[in-house]
Amino acid sequence: MFKRLMSLLFLVAVMSVAMGQGAGKISGVVTDTETGEPLPGVNVVLKGTYLGASTDVDGFFVILNVPPGTYTVSFTYVGYQWLEVENVRVVSDLTKRLDITLSPTTLELDSAIVIVADRPFFETGATNTVRVLDSEEIERIPIKGVNSVVALNAGAVIADGSGGETGNATVNVRGGRGNETLFVIDGVPYNDLIFGNVTGNIPDNAVEQISSQFGGFSAKYGSAQSGVVNIVTKSGATKYFGSMEGVTSQATDDYGYSSVNASLGGPILPGNRTFSFFGSVEYIDSEDDNPKAVGNIIPSTTYQTQKLGPFGENSASGTHEPGLYVREFEGSDNPQYPENESTLLRGAGKLEGAWGKFKTTLAFNGSTREYRSRVNTYRKNNAFRNPVNYDDVFSTSLKFTHFIQENTVWDAIIRYKGTWSEQTDPIFPDNIEAWGDTLANQQMFPDLDFFRTRFDPITGQRVRPSQGSRVLQDDVGVFYDRGRVNNLYNKYEIQSLGLDLNFTQQLSKHLIEVGFSAEQNIVRYYSIGPTALSLGLRDNPATAANEFRSRQERYINARPFFYGYDLYGNTLDDDKVYDFTDSNGNVETILEEGAPKPILASAYIQDKIEFQDFILNAGLRWDYFDPDGNRLRDESDIFGGGENPNRLEPEDLEEMPAENYFSPRLGFAFPVTERTVFHAQYGVFRQAPRLLDVYDSWFSLERLESDNNRQANNGYLQSEKTTQYEFGFKHQFGNVASLDVTAYYKNVEGLTNVVRKLYVLGQITNNPYLTTDNTDFGTVRGLAFGFNLRRLGPVSTKVDYALEVAEGTGSSQSSSFNAAFRNTNGETPKSIAPLDFDQTHTFTANVDIRAGKGEGPALGNLRLLENAGANFLISYNSGRPYTPLAFESVLPGAASNQGEVTQFINSARQDGIFRIDMRVDKQIPIAGLIVTPYLVVRNLLDRDNFNTVYQSTGEPDNTAWLETAEGAQTVRGRGNEVNQASFISDYRALERNPANYGIPRLIRLGVSVKF
Repeated sequence: MFKRLMSLLFLVAVMSVAMGQGAGKISGVVTDTETGEPLPGVNVVLKGTYLGASTDVDGFFVILNVPPGTYTVSFTYVGYQWLEVENVRVVSDLTKRLDITLSPTTLELDSAIVIVADRPFFETGATNTVRVLDSEEIERIPIKGVNSVVALNAGAVIADGSGGETGNATVNVRGGRGNETLFVIDGVPYNDLIFGNVTGNIPDNAVEQISSQFGGFSAKYGSAQSGVVNIVTKSGATKYFGSMEGVTSQATDDYGYSSVNASLGGPILPGNRTFSFFGSVEYIDSEDDNPKAVGNIIPSTTYQTQKLGPFGENSASGTHEPGLYVREFEGSDNPQYPENESTLLRGAGKLEGAWGKFKTTLAFNGSTREYRSRVNTYRKNNAFRNPVNYDDVFSTSLKFTHFIQENTVWDAIIRYKGTWSEQTDPIFPDNIEAWGDTLANQQMFPDLDFFRTRFDPITGQRVRPSQGSRVLQDDVGVFYDRGRVNNLYNKYEIQSLGLDLNFTQQLSKHLIEVGFSAEQNIVRYYSIGPTALSLGLRDNPATAANEFRSRQERYINARPFFYGYDLYGNTLDDDKVYDFTDSNGNVETILEEGAPKPILASAYIQDKIEFQDFILNAGLRWDYFDPDGNRLRDESDIFGGGENPNRLEPEDLEEMPAENYFSPRLGFAFPVTERTVFHAQYGVFRQAPRLLDVYDSWFSLERLESDNNRQANNGYLQSEKTTQYEFGFKHQFGNVASLDVTAYYKNVEGLTNVVRKLYVLGQITNNPYLTTDNTDFGTVRGLAFGFNLRRLGPVSTKVDYALEVAEGTGSSQSSSFNAAFRNTNGETPKSIAPLDFDQTHTFTANVDIRAGKGEGPALGNLRLLENAGANFLISYNSGRPYTPLAFESVLPGAASNQGEVTQFINSARQDGIFRIDMRVDKQIPIAGLIVTPYLVVRNLLDRDNFNTVYQSTGEPDNTAWLETAEGAQTVRGRGNEVNQASFISDYRALERNPANYGIPRLIRLGVSVKF
């Protein structure tokens, strides 16, 4: 490992190049208004910054490495009128063209001519699809969360309500899986290496700009197949600015949302632009982290039986009425999901300093989140024991920039990101050994029967809960009873340290960029079913046998899944191998794997040639991935590497090899006129697989000694590949509207999914096991339309529409599990079908109605609607596909939860989703402050949209299982009519799962104060 890392660092030193991180540039030509001749030596300065340039003999200037944002550009030249251009927007990785004419003058003027630039409808220099949202636009729309904002663009889709109040929505970009879009915040990748999704988030009021590149991003970006989202936080300025904001729904809806945030920025020393700062912090508290259109509706029920309770008493009342046992269950009609609260504290900050031609930027972002996992079968009696989750994410980056010349700049970035996550039990959060301990549970719940013999309401037999057992269903037989523990504890940790170098030079019409990046990671993961740890915790006085087992033996018998931690969940850096002898004298070899330290590295070279009517962006990228983990030496002869062909030994494993590959990128843009641009793009995009699908644990592999129906990652995964083609047309109609049309095609291959393979075990050569492999492929075809209408009177509009067909052999890394599990002949059938997130039609429209200063209807001298506005976000998407099944049951422990497939895969469609969100606000100037009270209503029409349906009916609240022969027989087995009616009532309540639905109507009041 050390040699590999040193080799990569040597490459850094040799190449002296790096990965660019989200800067743009401004260039143009300055000429004389009267003669049209170029003006050399004109001073061009970005006001409030250290950035600037001067024109050459051809009047050309370029300002490199400009942080994304909005600027005022000043042009000064002796003998000419001083000119300033305001509202100049700079976007990551793009060129802002600014051609200026200056008028000669003989007067010395103290003020400049000010031109306010119109916000561009589209980026004329882009050779791919780029969508940009600034802080002002983000503030006005009635939704929050970076991922949800990104999904407003054509070609991106999310499930209604995805991410909840404090999480991140899963975004599928152009038919790609949820992990195929890279999110970068201030130069730090925010995708989780284990699961591939985005972890952590930042305050919305800290965002300066969100730039989304769908499909054909340039060679400087990798580790993504579908898109790149660049998020840039705000910076300080020469003047102090800040804000405070509070939002609540305590008095307006039933879901108990509250948040408060504050920000402050400006110069560290008053009047000094050399050193500046910005900081933002936000706290969110929600009583229901995932509000749903259908709440927790469970009618009251009654259970009756003639069987005696334990010791002949009535277990419900404690009385001694022979022959009668009655238990009453209270109903629920609560809009909130029970025990689903969450809190989130997040912040962002930036410090900047400049010394001559040097600049330093220190950025940091972090969040800490606590929330609950919902368990549908716990809603009636046991919601208090919904698992609790803790997610902590912190990142920081230090960037050094050196402007060698006006046309040459290099920078270096040192970055760090840490992720810590844990899911545990709210009752015994720090003592997993107590989860299955009847004594510990009896002490915690003295009213529950953990020790005494009692009747099981389903079997009618006397049973005694034993160590490691869990509370079963209540007497009705559907929902789990009070006290049951969710038998999953897991935690993981990822720490990443990266180094990026970058060199950029403008040579005439060529913008040359070369780069290199190296990232070292430390990965740890631990998962266990803790109830098994109580087996052998102490002797059972009811038996003569000695049941006691040592702590080590109990943990080994529980077979945890882990790497980077030891058997007990303590951090472990290096491999540890030892022999263990159990209480029966059996000897087995144990390998505790130290933390893998995967390395990601990349290099690229890119040339962007910019003529007035032609732009060429050509690049080549190299990626390197060293997983630094163990894999099976032979995936078909799992136990053939050691001495014993029937047992797993360390010799059966080997180190995973590293891989590297090249990816070409090519893009064109043809600015036919100032108002019409064509673009085309081709690119190959590679992405390393999720580490969750690459690594495995010793005990998981060892189970294949005796159980050939297990899943075990063999470690033979390779990177996934997407080839994309794109062609687009942008046209501006006068100065009021624009149309953007893009056609794209993607060919995807080598995606990860579950397959069944065969291996040798002793004399048997056809033992099957489940594993992951690069077997999935697919195609995506689409048309994306964007229409923008600049403000006409009080109204402006932005419309996005996508027509897309996303087909493939698998929608996720585990979508083939059932097929692989059921087909025991070693083959996993593959067929091309619509993907689970295929939305044929996706439509969003943002309508903003606003009156500026001195505008709006007058009532005498009073204008009530002055500086007021309303923003409406209208969204529609056609239904997603599902695969019809013969029957489906949600009953825990049902004999058959899913029947056979009755039609082709994903051949049916659920209903579409339609939603209107609204924000109304008014700015009120008070003593130099801007006070803005506002109202936000999400799902204005209170529609019961749903994301998930039961495959047996296509409905979100009905499985139709009760009408099957199995369901009818189960109902009859409940006994008398009262019990049968209660069972039916509870089952219908269980299948009416709130998680299947989108958000309800949410009404929030807020006020912000800015200066």
